[in-house]
Amino acid sequence: MDEPLSNLDAILREKMRVDLRHLHEVTHATTIYVTHDQVEAMTMSDRILVMQQGKLEQIGTPNEIYHRPATLFVGRFFGSPPMNALKGKIRVQSGQFEFVSAHHNEKIVMAQPTEAGLDQLLDASPTCWLGFRPEDVEVGKGDGVHLFVTVTYLETLGARTHVHVKWGDDPLVYFIEHQDRIPERNETAWITIPYAAFHWFDERQDRLDIHPSGRTVLSVKNSRRVLAAVNGVEV
Repeated sequence: MDEPLSNLDAILREKMRVDLRHLHEVTHATTIYVTHDQVEAMTMSDRILVMQQGKLEQIGTPNEIYHRPATLFVGRFFGSPPMNALKGKIRVQSGQFEFVSAHHNEKIVMAQPTEAGLDQLLDASPTCWLGFRPEDVEVGKGDGVHLFVTVTYLETLGARTHVHVKWGDDPLVYFIEHQDRIPERNETAWITIPYAAFHWFDERQDRLDIHPSGRTVLSVKNSRRVLAAVNGVEV
């Protein structure tokens, strides 16, 4: 199926997702479903193969793709709003591991660097990417990393509001539920990100705690076979 729902309105598209999933469960037929819609991929699939410019980025269950993205591209492609991504460098200052933004001088002190593999960056390249999802952000000072941010834009969606902010020159986004207080534009606030919510990627934007050979379950030979099947050519 090649993007079969792309020309449908939102309500009919939602109904057809349920109907197609039900049809698959009844027939037990193996189905290859091509889509650019992350919601379709997450709700309808047993396994997802993520591609970018003909390159296999990751293969896994929807849960694996969302919670342990193998690359920054995968992490930002799945999720609405997308995963926040900060580019910076790791340094050791007074015995502490610090993440310093590439766009300003603000820093984040890391409590457990070896668990994320940050110590390995010092031997390879100190440049890295720090990601965290909007739903993991807590308003106020809690247990984790505290960032002082300025509100730049609000998107009200009824059940929740997307809050766009800046940490120095880095844009970030998180959301609040409808019963919570909605901030005003240009308002400043503290937000907290738990250490466990961080996703770390190296300079090539590969996940640090996934070995390169474990990014997909396909060998190079089998990957070519998949691409051949998708493109309809012999290799």
